[in-house]
Order: sequence, then C-alpha cells, then structure tokens
Amino acid sequence: MNIDVENIEKGIKLFNEGNFFEAHETWEDKWRALEKSPEKYFMQGLIMIAVALHHYKRKNYTGTLRLLEKGMKLLRESKVPEMKLDIENFLKEIALFQGEFKSTRQGISEKEFPKIRIQ
Repeated sequence: MNIDVENIEKGIKLFNEGNFFEAHETWEDKWRALEKSPEKYFMQGLIMIAVALHHYKRKNYTGTLRLLEKGMKLLRESKVPEMKLDIENFLKEIALFQGEFKSTRQGISEKEFPKIRIQ
C-alpha cells in the first residue's frame, strides 16, 4: 500500500478536532503523489468530506452538499481494508449529518460533526 499511515492519522486527529481545512491540507499532499488506485480514491473521499465540512463552517451550503455526496460515493466505492478505519460508521455519521442539514439548513453543533474512528 502506498499510503503514509502517519499522515492519515495526523489528518484524522485534525479532522476529529474540527480542523477540516488543515486535515484536507495534510492529506492532499500525499494524495497528489499517489498513482490511480483504490487508496487514491479513498483519500480523495476523505479530502472531499473534510472540505465539505470546512464549507459548512463557512456557510457555503451548496458546496457542503455537493462535496458530501461526492466524498461519500468515493468512500463507499473505494474499500481499503488495510486502513483499519471504521468507514461504515463514519459513512452513517456523514449521512445523518447530511440528512439533518438538508432538513433544517441550520447550524449543526460542532460536537455533532462526524468523527473518524480507527478500528
């Protein structure tokens, strides 16, 4: 596998702290260096979710929905079991966040933002 696990874990820590832009930046440098592979698309999915939540915090709600959908699709399609991440639970949390957001279009508490967990 070509993914730098230390880089992924640093990005996860930033993501779970609500530092979505920084998580995206951490992952993006490594993502660019990857060749086309399930790992690359998986990383792209994580990056899109992070950027979506960054947009949400900045009240760019159109960008939020568009990137959530694209990121979720990539994560669903790019199973990377070596990552040891609880992606199924993460996708459920993202879907709940997305549903709540679509129904209210109001602010969601940051404590309710999805978290990435390592299995």
